[in-house]
Amino acid sequence: MLFMARNLIAAGNVTTPLRKKPVLQYISWFLHYYERTLNEKSMAIVHNYAMYEHFLDIKQVYVIGLLKALQEYDQERGVPFIVYKEYAAMR
Repeated sequence: MLFMARNLIAAGNVTTPLRKKPVLQYISWFLHYYERTLNEKSMAIVHNYAMYEHFLDIKQVYVIGLLKALQEYDQERGVPFIVYKEYAAMR
């Protein structure tokens, strides 16, 4: 997951709204500490749709959703990112 996030960031596709530069260290930290929850959410989707051999694919798609949520996140709205990402990642 981190490798994929690094590639997207290195390509310049992920920036923060306040700063227009990559934030690899923050994303790396978040993914590291969010790994257990990410696995649980991915596994729940795997079980709901009986797609047992697609766990890693679903996890990758969820991470891409998180990165897109980060791009679209607007801190001025007053919604914490941890709440916003649930809505945005599942779209």
